[in-house]
Amino acid sequence: MSLEEFKSSVILVKRKPTKENVIRFLRSLSTVMPSGEDYAITVGSVGGYSYMIDSKGAIMVSVTQDEYLPFFSAKPKHIRFEEIPERVLNSVPGNLRGILDQLRDLILDWNRTGRGEYRKKSEEILNFIIETI
Repeated sequence: MSLEEFKSSVILVKRKPTKENVIRFLRSLSTVMPSGEDYAITVGSVGGYSYMIDSKGAIMVSVTQDEYLPFFSAKPKHIRFEEIPERVLNSVPGNLRGILDQLRDLILDWNRTGRGEYRKKSEEILNFIIETI
């Protein structure tokens, strides 16, 4: 997917927030994310699972607190976008600004140290986010 597809999916999910349009938006979001394990956006949580998007797709993360210790264990698993629970998908249109804010913050963080082709793309994404919000 291209940057133009990301832009159109944002507009589409604002105008017509169907399950299909939300999944399309999340797929396109994945394509405009900075690459790397440190970059992911949380789109929602249900039960003991958080659902995130990174440059490789959708992730389901199980977080548990270790018994008798003040530590947490996280077990990430890549899933298909269609496996994200409907409750999480339904919350995305109402949290669109928060998701775009997370993307903006990740890109600004990446821009401090990142190099390469993504820099130009990141500037275009930031400009679009500023115009949209």
